[in-house]
Amino acid sequence: MLAKLKWVLLFGACLLVGVFLGSVFKSPPDQGSGVSDSPAAQVPGGENAPDNSMLWSITVGSKPSAVALSPGGDVAYVANQQSRTVTFVQTRPQRVAATVEVGNLPSAVALDAQGGLLYVANNGDDSISVVDIDKRTVVATVPVGDGPSGIALDGGTALVTNFGAATVSIVDLATRSVANVVPVGKGPSAVVVDGRRAYVTNSVDRSLSVIDLDARTVTGTVDLGDRPYSVAADPASHRVLVTAVDGDKVIVVDTETLQFSGRWTVGHGPQGIGIDPGSGVAYVSVDGRGLALVDLRTGKVTTTVDVGTAPSAVAVDLGSHLVVVTNSGDRSISVRQP
Repeated sequence: MLAKLKWVLLFGACLLVGVFLGSVFKSPPDQGSGVSDSPAAQVPGGENAPDNSMLWSITVGSKPSAVALSPGGDVAYVANQQSRTVTFVQTRPQRVAATVEVGNLPSAVALDAQGGLLYVANNGDDSISVVDIDKRTVVATVPVGDGPSGIALDGGTALVTNFGAATVSIVDLATRSVANVVPVGKGPSAVVVDGRRAYVTNSVDRSLSVIDLDARTVTGTVDLGDRPYSVAADPASHRVLVTAVDGDKVIVVDTETLQFSGRWTVGHGPQGIGIDPGSGVAYVSVDGRGLALVDLRTGKVTTTVDVGTAPSAVAVDLGSHLVVVTNSGDRSISVRQP
């Protein structure tokens, strides 16, 4: 238990630098909060709200830390770190449809829409909860490494970053067991899959590990200089975008050369990032109550809109262009629904 607390505190401390408002990994988790979801509260925007406004918000659980969207954006699956739950939010109509209890400190989610399963990384008990989204219940629990913090799917496998172990567990989804363990940098947090590669942000090492998914080994490491938080891939432009939480930049890495191709100034303490290539926009949550809209061609912020308190994770549905932001400071999500 002491070892687990050590890694939870280290994880929070590593991402606290330069950030003053609480969010998923920036303060020691409340281990004793239990399930404490509040009734839903909808706050729609005005009829003449501009196109880039966040149009409505809804109350979820305590310290929402991650979100995944169903194809079309009809349902948002929100991991509530301190409530130890996942909230199912319907976006049309706007309401909380269900709340499912998962493991301790759920910190990342990934959806297999075709299989009808949601995978939840539980940072506090070194496991993945497998949630049947139709039955709305946990159907399996898979042990992984120390402090799972990020998760991404690649066909029949899940890649899980283990913050405390400096590894990535590759989980066989058919057998629901760990098939491989790949050593990466210290403090691996977020992970994204792009083609036959995965990119892992190492928050302690301030680096990006590149994993060959066929060989299941690290084939490259990029020294970022700044402390990374989240990562998103833009396959069309052969780039990955990494938020530098202790500064004000998004770091742009060319995936063909594994070299820097830019640093975009977006606002202090950038955390979550989501890309909408069809709209040519990257959405980046920044300190306070902001969501920066960044032009993918120029790297310039076109506007920053108000969301909830301490925004963290960002999810974008590419078909509907719906955007969801988790607000870890006020138990809510904000939604931009075109």
